[in-house]
Amino acid sequence: MGLKQYSRLTLVLEDTSQNYGLSGNNPQVLSYDILAVQPTTEKMFQSACSTLDVDIISIDMSSKIPFYLKHTTVGQAVERGIFFEICYSAALKDASARRNLIMNAKSLIRVTRGRNLIITSQARKAMELRGPYDMVNFATLLGIGQSAAKDCLSTNCRAVLFHAETRRNTTKAVFSAEPSENLQDTEQWKLGNKRKKINLKKARATDKRPRVETDTAAEAETGS
Repeated sequence: MGLKQYSRLTLVLEDTSQNYGLSGNNPQVLSYDILAVQPTTEKMFQSACSTLDVDIISIDMSSKIPFYLKHTTVGQAVERGIFFEICYSAALKDASARRNLIMNAKSLIRVTRGRNLIITSQARKAMELRGPYDMVNFATLLGIGQSAAKDCLSTNCRAVLFHAETRRNTTKAVFSAEPSENLQDTEQWKLGNKRKKINLKKARATDKRPRVETDTAAEAETGS
């Protein structure tokens, strides 16, 4: 099984009157696997949480957030399956950015109640990367439980990919259909228990041996 690299588009949203072309029919948007937005105003943040069809809402944690984070607004995004991103690389450069990151992250954790969060590096250099256990310890210092902190680096990131796949390949995120024969070996897990039934049917179809039936009662009478 090879390593798959996903593409991501991050748009900085500044003006509510500007059309950013985030519709599901935009071929340029659909050419990316993951769609993220970074709102810079309260109105754009509200729009991203309530109406925009995106996968990730990213907030610049290195500077003070210019608007107040509200439970109701953030809750809309959580209910829609959108995830919030905490990037840590900028906080490694100076003390002021580090203080802002801690303050902003705690505010975001408070309004989300620790749900739908992912922790990323946004690193441009290898020296700006940190190990997963370091990030788990950092998240626990921010007030996230250890189990939820691990989810921010694993389970939640996978949920983002599922959300992105649903957004790109389904009709209004309701359903999609694909023949099971088209699934690759690495995707057979999607069939669940049906996989065993399908394999059993295939085995029966390929077994052309004649069936021999015996009359146990006749055999018993002959033997007596």
